[in-house]
Amino acid sequence: MAEQSSKPAQPTESTLALSFLREDIQDLRQDVRQIHERIDHTNGRIDDLRTEISGRFDQTNGRIDDLRTETNERIDDLAKQLDSRYARLMAMLIACTSILVTTMGAAVALLK
Repeated sequence: MAEQSSKPAQPTESTLALSFLREDIQDLRQDVRQIHERIDHTNGRIDDLRTEISGRFDQTNGRIDDLRTETNERIDDLAKQLDSRYARLMAMLIACTSILVTTMGAAVALLK
């Protein structure tokens, strides 16, 4: 039987190339994992921002609705005041006209 040599076999070029390729593939896999983690983190932040913006939008709409309601109530109050003042003005004009007509009638009756 032939004796086995105690020297380890020297790696051939193809073995070395495969080893380097394996290391490069592992590095690429690690890079891809990191990219996926960053994407997941970014998507989470985008979702958080979307939720925050939606909440603020709803708050703003609520404030606008409150302001609209308050403004409409003020307009209604002013309309009621205007109607009341118009009615008083008309009553005063009718009363003044009545007094004027009565005074004129009395003056004409006295002068006859």
